Amino acid sequence: KWKAPNHHGGFPFVAWQTEAMLRRYEAGAYDGSDPAQPEPLPAETLGDYGFYSQLTYGFRKGWVVGLRGDWVSGDTGAFAPDPDRDSRWRLAPNLTWFPTEYSKLRLQYNLDEREEEGVDHSVWLQMEFTLGAHAAHRF
Repeated sequence: KWKAPNHHGGFPFVAWQTEAMLRRYEAGAYDGSDPAQPEPLPAETLGDYGFYSQLTYGFRKGWVVGLRGDWVSGDTGAFAPDPDRDSRWRLAPNLTWFPTEYSKLRLQYNLDEREEEGVDHSVWLQMEFTLGAHAAHRF
């Protein structure tokens, strides 16, 4: 993180955050008794892994622009091909406005690339606000 020496209310700032994830889990066997999925599946140990990295820039009090990149993959297991377990990556630029310290609006575009499914585009508008009593904090 970086904050300007003469910052006002924490702005301007630059923040970089990266996180790696690993999940290992054991899937139980399936006997094929459901007509919708008639094929039996063996018990197996599966692993998922990935990371994300994001860079945000608070360029003016209450305004933050960011760019986030994600990549995830994992073992396909016996139930292959499984589009829900395909390797995928996402690139997501966003713009966030904090009209008050208790609310924010974020506009975000997602470019998703999934191995078997191809490219998806989506636009998200997020609104967040806090109601009720809460502890005091510094801004």
